[in-house]
Amino acid sequence: MRLLLLPCLALVGCDAIYTDLRPDSPPVDAGLASADAAPTDAFADAGVADAGLDRDAGRETDAGAPSAITLVGAFEGRGGYDAAGTATLQSTDTGLELVFSEDFASAAVPGPVVVVTPRSAIGTSLTAADTVVARLDSGSIRGANRFDVELAEPPSPAYVFIYCEPFGVETARAVMEPR
Repeated sequence: MRLLLLPCLALVGCDAIYTDLRPDSPPVDAGLASADAAPTDAFADAGVADAGLDRDAGRETDAGAPSAITLVGAFEGRGGYDAAGTATLQSTDTGLELVFSEDFASAAVPGPVVVVTPRSAIGTSLTAADTVVARLDSGSIRGANRFDVELAEPPSPAYVFIYCEPFGVETARAVMEPR
């Protein structure tokens, strides 16, 4: 009797099924205006002249110099992973730079990448809205680091993620806000 019961239990125990319970990623163009729609310009509609105004803040700027941008955010763990430290996204003479603080730490996962995006959650895959800043190695997931960001200006809103690209998992996120 014992010999008959053992193979039956082994067959029942091998029926494992994996189900991904994470929400699907939104489409790339979710929330964006239609390409056919005419762009609106609130400043022009209100009769405000273009020259010398920073449209985002309504303050005067030097027309020849790029506006100084500094966004800061504290990392929080995502999906059960731990994270610590801060990220600073700042404008430089040559573009944008992302700086991690000395106390930065993220979970060791396979294939981590640093992503700057306007999306508050990446989900299971990257889209055209996401900018991969760097692919990290085991020495880059702890401590201070600097990365050039290939964007003219930060997205609005701006988020910085540490993302496990092979498995589509967010491990850390920083919500970037003006300093």
